[in-house]
Amino acid sequence: MIASISYDLDVSLPIVIGPTGTHQRPPDRVIHLWDITTGEHLRTLEGPRGSISSIVFHPNNNTLVGGSWDGIHLWDAKTGEHLKTLEGHTTWVDYLSFSPDGNTLISESRDATMYVWDVNSGNPKRSIEGHAISYSSVAFSPDGSILAGGVYEGGIRLWDIKTGEELKTLTGTGGRVYELSYSPDGDMIASVGPDQGAIFLLDVNTTNVIRRMRSGFCKWLDCVSFSPDGKLVAAGGEGIEGDISIWDVGTGKLHFRIWERTRFVESVAFSPDSKMLAYGGTDDIIRLWDVDSGERIRMYEGHTANIRSIAFSPDGNTLVSGSGHYADGDNTVRLWDVKSGELLHTLEQHTDIVNSVAFSPDGNIIASGSSDTYIRLWDANKGTHLRKLEGHTGPVHSISFSSDNHTLASGSSDGTVLLWDYRSEANVDEPFPVESRGKKLVTLGQIKRNRLFQNYPNPFNPETWIPYQLASPAHVRISIWTEDGKLIRTLDLGNKLSGIYQDHDRAAYWDGKNENGEKIASGVYFYTLTAGNFTATRKMLIRK
Repeated sequence: MIASISYDLDVSLPIVIGPTGTHQRPPDRVIHLWDITTGEHLRTLEGPRGSISSIVFHPNNNTLVGGSWDGIHLWDAKTGEHLKTLEGHTTWVDYLSFSPDGNTLISESRDATMYVWDVNSGNPKRSIEGHAISYSSVAFSPDGSILAGGVYEGGIRLWDIKTGEELKTLTGTGGRVYELSYSPDGDMIASVGPDQGAIFLLDVNTTNVIRRMRSGFCKWLDCVSFSPDGKLVAAGGEGIEGDISIWDVGTGKLHFRIWERTRFVESVAFSPDSKMLAYGGTDDIIRLWDVDSGERIRMYEGHTANIRSIAFSPDGNTLVSGSGHYADGDNTVRLWDVKSGELLHTLEQHTDIVNSVAFSPDGNIIASGSSDTYIRLWDANKGTHLRKLEGHTGPVHSISFSSDNHTLASGSSDGTVLLWDYRSEANVDEPFPVESRGKKLVTLGQIKRNRLFQNYPNPFNPETWIPYQLASPAHVRISIWTEDGKLIRTLDLGNKLSGIYQDHDRAAYWDGKNENGEKIASGVYFYTLTAGNFTATRKMLIRK
């Protein structure tokens, strides 16, 4: 070990090494610079209002650039002075890359745009839209005829279930959509996201914004739910001290707030009779409240990581919760007796965060969606595993049953919404092809074309990731060439399903070595994606 670098953090984020061996790791809202040889803390760079989601050094090593939800920030790496902020993206900037001469910066964001920036002036040269879509939330209309998909990058898409046709897009969400909820009469959709703690009530028929209700105490809202009687809507998120705000749908007035130090509420659900409200978050505890009196009834303890999703059984007697954290594990589904608080079952099959849980309308089946890309079905009474649904290529963020008990919808960051006939008898260990009866019924919001994206980081040393997307299943191969056309490495990725392969766990990985396992020299290289009859080539740079 050369040096040990220590500081307090409640999250784990990427580490980047500067060209001269300076080490920096971005915690919440700041970047720390370290001397990689001595382990000495050099300075702290401040400026963003949100966490740092990407960082890169300028080729001259004098400037450091960090991406966040409020823009792209530039600092003087030697003095720590905040130089400027590049504004244009509407949400998190995940990837940054300089041109070799340092005059141009490429940024890629979850708002489905890429910007090409003039570094000296700070102005964008051009923008490229529509490079990726991620579905963060899905919900059926009460009559089961329409499916709504909340787009992480902004907006809500509505589809006709019978035809698969996209009907319309609701754009009045104030930006990104973290979660949505249909009103019981099907006329409204409530949407929440990072817009300073605001709940948006949208008219499904006219697409107009009916009302915008702001929590005030929350930085952003992460979850929302209508009460079954349609009179109230509750939302929670990251607050200063408050957890949940409950609003009167008819008047738009605040009904009451729940003030407890959960820090970040990730899921909220009303009981079927609208008299109780359950919620959970980052303190690993589920809390149950009386909606009329505003008093806490009880707490459910047992999870060891964030409560990501909760739902009541149709009869209101059982709670189901999904949990997980990329560092703390858990990744379980748990069933609780609502009245006694007793833990009934702990369901362990998922290997990553359980993002969403739901009861079937008859209360007999529980579905859970996970970052491990799978949906699992469980017997709600026995607590036993029934089957695994395979089809997504990215984390499953949201699941929803249709009211007729026939269909399950799932939304994923792979850019698709899938519909399933979950009651069919099928081999649980094999992927469900689109053509097979009773399996994956249809893909909504399907990717229209194959694409090869810019590798990241770029320039890099010694490793990089190559993202791409597929409109249909294909055998994928990536060939890496020298500038004079010599093939030095072939990455055979095998057969891949349609989807967006963009994150570290899905993009193609190259360790910077040739076919003989030797590290290659610095310079310009080209990489070619071959997927069926499709080919595309991009340029990358290794700098040592």
